[in-house]
Amino acid sequence: MNQPIARSVLIAVLLFVASACTVMDMESLENEDEAFGQPKPIFPESEFNKGREGWVMVGYEVAPSGLVTYVGVLDSSGNEAFERAATDALAKWRFAPGDERQQTGLINFEFDQTIVRLSRRFTSLNRRAHEYIEAGDLDAAEETLGKIRSYDDLGVYDLAYSYLTEGRIAGARGDHAGQLRLFRKAVQNDGRWLDRKHYLAALRAIVIMEIEQQDYASAVRDYELLAETSVGRDVGGDLAELVQSIDEQLQEKGITAAPYMASNISVTVERYRLTERDPIKERPSDADRGAHPPMKPPRKSN
Repeated sequence: MNQPIARSVLIAVLLFVASACTVMDMESLENEDEAFGQPKPIFPESEFNKGREGWVMVGYEVAPSGLVTYVGVLDSSGNEAFERAATDALAKWRFAPGDERQQTGLINFEFDQTIVRLSRRFTSLNRRAHEYIEAGDLDAAEETLGKIRSYDDLGVYDLAYSYLTEGRIAGARGDHAGQLRLFRKAVQNDGRWLDRKHYLAALRAIVIMEIEQQDYASAVRDYELLAETSVGRDVGGDLAELVQSIDEQLQEKGITAAPYMASNISVTVERYRLTERDPIKERPSDADRGAHPPMKPPRKSN
């Protein structure tokens, strides 16, 4: 294999996060495990009223009787209200009797239509952090990132993009394993909290880093995610031949990689928004101007 693809190139597409929003209709995840007496977590009213969404990955233990004996948070979007709602619900779940087992569950709290919208404050600070990284002032970049994380109202989308920024800082400091871990954290849950463009760009960067770090099975797995759509295949087109060669060698050895955040149960807790957010104002076209000419000022009376 030739010299590793330049790290500045693989991250370039993620330098500055635009403040524009992308609207995506999210499909509810299906329950993949046998469970009954399974109350869904309750969407916390405090977070619903604030328009917040989030996710929680929990680990839980099931006794031979089918009762859940332990529930703990493995990872989350950082919102304690969602964590409490998830663990409270799973503690009441019941399963068919059987062997004692340890499992995981992914709980998404979201609205009927997810809008990836970054706050103006986050966009400004995040852009500044990237500028510090480009200038080589990593201490200032970390200080700016710390300021971003200090806000109590940090949205789940802001948080996902902040992982990309933190990953760039880690990579610039030579911690490439840390950079890969943070980029993976940003795209987990199928990139639900990134817009499609940045999700695909991050996946491409992840594949390159995995190849550089010789995690070949993960590189093949993540390239398959990238290549699920024609747009993704265009984004990762320059990697296709290399990944195919790696995949053929892995298949000969029977090596595969586990998916991200593998969970036995996936549940979506969905609610409708109270009100629509203000749409982005776009520059009117010339045709629109012709259809609705400006009103003339009133004539002055003599």
